[in-house]
Amino acid sequence: AASCTQWVRTVGVAYFRFVDFDKIKRVSGLPAAEQAVDDIAAVLRGRIRTSDAVVAIAPGEIAVCLCLIADAADLL
Repeated sequence: AASCTQWVRTVGVAYFRFVDFDKIKRVSGLPAAEQAVDDIAAVLRGRIRTSDAVVAIAPGEIAVCLCLIADAADLL
């Protein structure tokens, strides 16, 4: 629900599940695995409009919600 301002504006959701999350967690520890996912989420946030959103939904899982209508900040 923290994605688009209004769910009725959501046009698409991309779901990412990192299959190596458990392997990274075993080898490097949970903080390193979580940091790897956070780093990827940060890159995604930097490449989408401000009206869209990247949300961590579970360990090793990210959802990217794309809005149908851009916010005013996107149009400047």
